[in-house]
Amino acid sequence: MQSEQLLFIYGTLRRGGSAHYMMADAKYVSAGTIKGRLVHVNQYPGLIRDSESIVKGELYLVSADLVVNLDQYEGCNEFPPLYISKKIEVLLDSGEKLSAATYVFQQLKKHHEEIECGDWIEWCERKKS
Repeated sequence: MQSEQLLFIYGTLRRGGSAHYMMADAKYVSAGTIKGRLVHVNQYPGLIRDSESIVKGELYLVSADLVVNLDQYEGCNEFPPLYISKKIEVLLDSGEKLSAATYVFQQLKKHHEEIECGDWIEWCERKKS
């Protein structure tokens, strides 16, 4: 049997995001939030660990095969890595807390704009109007 894990996504992989198609074989669990802040990197967000701010996203159950593909997409295998996978605590909309993996940005620069609302999809919608 293939192993599965929980993965919290907050950017282009979310519903409404440009790369959500990659999540077709994943099982949606719930909307939720994590501690952290987002920055606008290019055409995608970067998660920075932060205990003061909140990031909105979605929790999925993903296969080991999908994790390999997502690690490649997120640049985890580059040197230096663009993102690394870290375990975090997710607060679900139901109030339940679960441990899950997420992708944490590793190449923060001074010019990266902070996404103060903590929601990549909402921020993108605001930029369109």
